[in-house]
Amino acid sequence: MLIRLVYLLFVFNCLYYNSCEAQIDYIGRPSIDYVNSHHKVWDIKGVYFTGRYGASSSFIKYSKIGMEKRWFYGIGIHATLSFLSQKSYTTAATNVIKNSNDWFAVSFSDIDERVDTLTINQSFNLFGNLYFALQYRFNTNHELGLQIDLLGATFGLPTSANLISSELPTKSVSQTALPTLFNYTLISSNNRGSLLYALNYRYWFNDRLGTNASINYVYTEYRTSDRLVFNNSRFRNKSFCFMIGVSYAPFHKKYKD
Repeated sequence: MLIRLVYLLFVFNCLYYNSCEAQIDYIGRPSIDYVNSHHKVWDIKGVYFTGRYGASSSFIKYSKIGMEKRWFYGIGIHATLSFLSQKSYTTAATNVIKNSNDWFAVSFSDIDERVDTLTINQSFNLFGNLYFALQYRFNTNHELGLQIDLLGATFGLPTSANLISSELPTKSVSQTALPTLFNYTLISSNNRGSLLYALNYRYWFNDRLGTNASINYVYTEYRTSDRLVFNNSRFRNKSFCFMIGVSYAPFHKKYKD
């Protein structure tokens, strides 16, 4: 009797632990790896407030830095529509506002007498840029990142503008302006074209869908059809805006291999 009881306990013990191990293996093997889940992200964002409205769509692929799966970097692409009304654009060219062609002229103060203003009633442009992003992931839900535009191009419609300058006898003159075609980031006033710099926050509801919000510093630039005072034709607007939207991980990889 005792032998049979020991035998039954032995069989039960084997079956129990085998089933547990099988369950652990089953649960452990396909456990969710959120790093893989969000390694490719598509964002759509919008903004609207007095004098500015627009939308932006972007796609980026992230790669990890180190082994902790916290820091990530990536190269992405975005397309942004920008609509502005009654905005002032000031002289953009560094050699004009600094009165120097030196690469390090950005460290000089602007010469107020050489800064003119171009007022544009209605502006519309579409700019697409490659950008670099650095991101920190707190956990599966929360992410905070920095976005810096690198280079790209801008397209838009010609618009009427009014130049105001102390160097003009009549103090103002009507002009036709177009968005500057090529965009690139250098240093401060050496930047050219339409560019976007952003501090982004994402919250993921699940492995695929999330929401995002960002504080953006936006450059938009126009050039006049004629070279004007100080032989300048480039004018720039710089402004802050807040954008909100949704995030989606379309090429989702839920399980570890």
